Amino acid sequence: MHKIMVRIVDDVHARTGKKDEWVGKKPAPEELRRIKGLNHLINELTYYILNGSAKGRGKAYYERANAERKLGHYERALDDYDKAVECGFDIARCLMERAELLKHMGRMEDAYEIVELLVNDHPNEYSFHFLKADLSIALAMKNWNLKTDEGLEPFAVRNYYLKTAINECIEGIATNPNGPEDSSNAQKYFIMGWAAYNLGELSDAKGYLRNAIQTNNYSDDTIVQAAYCALVEVYILEGNAAEACACAQMVEKLNMGTNVGWA
Repeated sequence: MHKIMVRIVDDVHARTGKKDEWVGKKPAPEELRRIKGLNHLINELTYYILNGSAKGRGKAYYERANAERKLGHYERALDDYDKAVECGFDIARCLMERAELLKHMGRMEDAYEIVELLVNDHPNEYSFHFLKADLSIALAMKNWNLKTDEGLEPFAVRNYYLKTAINECIEGIATNPNGPEDSSNAQKYFIMGWAAYNLGELSDAKGYLRNAIQTNNYSDDTIVQAAYCALVEVYILEGNAAEACACAQMVEKLNMGTNVGWA
């Protein structure tokens, strides 16, 4: 039965695509077939959970969580991720998926708590560091204008998360098995530049933004566009008109709009 369950799971997930890719859209005929397939999968997994061997129960909960998530049944998915963890199935993977789902639901603080545990337990897993960086940016933006008690640094909560984002990006890049020049690091260098800019650390911001452009190697025009536009702003703040013009010329040369910046 375990082998049958695995085969059914692989077949249905292959036909239903990535998590959350069509949730909220008006169902087309092919999507209705996907929904039917997912419901069938959930029924099969439920039967296995109730009647199958204990050995595969944790994976069954995990796969049912993924199917429920695709259907937009987020609370059910969270419950099943928890049950998979209780069964001892690939705990780090389940917690990562749970954190990603909580992030998608806008529950940033809850996701952050989980990822903090993952980073502490798995310091060499770069994807955990990168997710913590993303959540730190989200929490910084959420607390952007939050005042603090007298005697504390103004906007201390926001700045804490900005600094955390930079540190987690540094750790993630350092532990990325593909090395610091990997193009997947470009977005994180941009995040670091954005955070440093808002902390008033303009020299660091320039370095991070240059790294974003260099490591991206023009594979993602959006990152290059944003980085050059942001460098224009940094150089203007520094009063360096020559460099600001040079970056603006790069924007024009790449045939990009100039309305990106930090927005």
